Amino acid sequence: MKNINKHIRYTVLLFFLTFLSCDQLKQVDRVIKKTFSQVNRFERQKNNYSKRLGLGNKNNDKNSGQVDNSTQFNTINQKNIINEHGYIFEIINGVDPGKVIDNSEITGPAKVFSVSDSLSNHIASEFEVFGWHPYWMKSKWKNYPYNLLSTISYFSYKVDPLTGDNQNPSELSGWTDSEFVKIAKQNKTRVLLTVSLHGEKNIVTFLDSDPLVWETLFSKVSELVLLKDGDGIDINFENVPASQRKNFLKFVKEFKIYLHKEFYKKNKGNPFLSLSLPASVRMENYSVKKLSDLVLPEGVGEVVNLFIIMGYDFHLKSVPGATSPLQSENNQPSLSNTLKIYDSFGADKNKTILALPYYGLMYNVEPVIDSISKKEIDIKATIERKLTYQEINDFFIKNPDLKYQIDLDAISMSKQISMVFDDNTMKEVFYDDSFTLSKKYAFAMTQGLKGVGLWALGYDSQRYELWNLIDETFSTNDRSYVDPIGEVNGFPIRFAKSLIKDKNIYVVIIIFLLFSVIIAALILLNDHKVREIITSGKINSLLFLTIGYIFLIPTIVFINDLFFANGYGIYIGSELNLYIAMFIGALLFYLGSKITIRNKDKP
Repeated sequence: MKNINKHIRYTVLLFFLTFLSCDQLKQVDRVIKKTFSQVNRFERQKNNYSKRLGLGNKNNDKNSGQVDNSTQFNTINQKNIINEHGYIFEIINGVDPGKVIDNSEITGPAKVFSVSDSLSNHIASEFEVFGWHPYWMKSKWKNYPYNLLSTISYFSYKVDPLTGDNQNPSELSGWTDSEFVKIAKQNKTRVLLTVSLHGEKNIVTFLDSDPLVWETLFSKVSELVLLKDGDGIDINFENVPASQRKNFLKFVKEFKIYLHKEFYKKNKGNPFLSLSLPASVRMENYSVKKLSDLVLPEGVGEVVNLFIIMGYDFHLKSVPGATSPLQSENNQPSLSNTLKIYDSFGADKNKTILALPYYGLMYNVEPVIDSISKKEIDIKATIERKLTYQEINDFFIKNPDLKYQIDLDAISMSKQISMVFDDNTMKEVFYDDSFTLSKKYAFAMTQGLKGVGLWALGYDSQRYELWNLIDETFSTNDRSYVDPIGEVNGFPIRFAKSLIKDKNIYVVIIIFLLFSVIIAALILLNDHKVREIITSGKINSLLFLTIGYIFLIPTIVFINDLFFANGYGIYIGSELNLYIAMFIGALLFYLGSKITIRNKDKP
C-alpha cells in the first residue's frame, strides 16, 4: 500500500509539473508571437493596418504606456500638407540622401543650431565621437559643439571615376572658402575631408583605371587638405565588389603613403585616415582584417586609423521598418548581426566605431482595392522619403493639428509614429530619439568599440537633447554601460529564440513526454489497487479528473496545431481550443462521477 501511495504521489507531481510547464510554454508562446514568431513582419501587420485604416474592427486595443493621439482620423488636407512640404532630402532609388529640396528650410540665422551653455565637457580621450558635416548643411557648422566631437569630416569630395578629379567643386566651397576647418581645430577637433565614390560600376571603373587617375585623386585631395591645414581624409567608397578586394587594399595603402609624403613636406604630423564600411557581409570586400593589421615602415605607421561601420540603411522599400534596428526578426540585417560579422574578421575593435542615423523614414500604407468588387484585397506599403530628426520633431510630433500614435519597438529599439487619414491611408515614421540612441550607444560600447559616428551633423538643428546624450555618454570614462540586448532579451526572449532555433528538437521532446505520461498513466490505472484508491473517495476522483482535464488542454492544442497550423510551430492558436478542452474535461468529470467499481473480496 505504501508503494502504491508513493506511485500516486509521483504521478500527481508529474502531472503538476506538466501543467506548470504548459503554463510556462503558453507564456513563452505569447512572447514568441509578439517578438519572434515571424515569417514576414509585414504580413503579420496587415490585419492591424486594416483595423487602423477603418477597414476592419475599429474596437482596437491600445498599447498601454504608449503615446496615443490617434482616436480620430486626420484630414486629407493635413495629408496634402505633409506630402507637399519641402523636405531636406529624399530617398528615391539611390538618389543622394543629401539632395536639397527647399533651402529655405535649412538656411538663415534662425535655423542655425545654438549650443547649450551646459555643454562644457569634452569627449574623454579613450573615446571617439565622429560626425559628418554634409555640404548641404551649409553654415550650420558655425555652432556645432566641437567640444563634443573628437573628429569632424566635411562631406564630400566626389570622385570622378574616369579622371579622379572633383565632380562637385562648387559644393566644396564650404571647405575652401570658409573658416570651417579653422574653427574646428581651434576647438581641438580633428578635421578630415571625406572622399566619396558610390556605386559598384563607378568603383570598378576607378579601381581598374590607369595609375594616373589615382595620382590625380591623391594630388587633388592632398592639396585641398593641406590648403586648409586639415588632419587627413575619410574614405567613403560604397558597394566595393568582391572582385576589387585587392585593388581596394592597394588603393588605400597608396593613398596613405602619398598623404604621408605630402604632410612630411609641410612638416606636419602623420595624416589621419578613416574608412567607412557597409553594415553587411560586404565589408569583407574592404579587406578589413588586412587593413586593420597593416603598418607601414618609414614613419607611415597604421594605414587605417579608424574604421566606421555605417549602422543604417537596413530598411526595405516595401516593408515598413527601422533604418537602424538593434535586433531583427528571422536573423535579418541589424546592428547586432553586423557586429557579429565584424567580430568574425578579427579586426581591431579598439579603432572601430558604429555610426548611427540622425534621420528617420516615412512610409505610406494603403489598401489595395479590387476594381470589380471594390473590396480590400491587400495592404501595400511604399517608402516615401527620409526625414531629419529636426523635421520629425518639428513637423510631426510638435504639430498640434496632427493626430498620431507613438510606439517603441523594443526589438529594433526604434520609435514609430503612426498617422491615419480620412482616405483610409496611413503614414508611418520610424526614427531614433535620445532614448533609443542611448541604448545603441551603450550597445556599441559593450561590444568593445571605441565610440560612435553621427550621420549627419545639422540634422538635429536647434534641438539639444542629442548633444546632451553625447555629453552624458562620452565625456567621462567613469560611466558603465549596460548591454541593451541583455536588458530586452531576458529569460523569456532567450528561451523563445531557443524554441525557434531548435523547434524540431523541442517538438520531439514534448511528444516523447506526452506519450510517456499517457503510457505511465495507463499502466498505473491497470492496477486494481490504484483504481480503488482513485475511486475510494470523491476527493481522489475529483483530483484525478482535474488532472485529466488539465492534461487535455496541451493535448488538444498540440493536435490542433499539428494538423491545422500549416507547420508554423506549436502555438496556442485560439482560445477556442481552451474552451473545447474545458467542455471535454467537464463532460469526462460528469461521466467519471457515475463510474463505480465494486470491491471484490480478495483471498
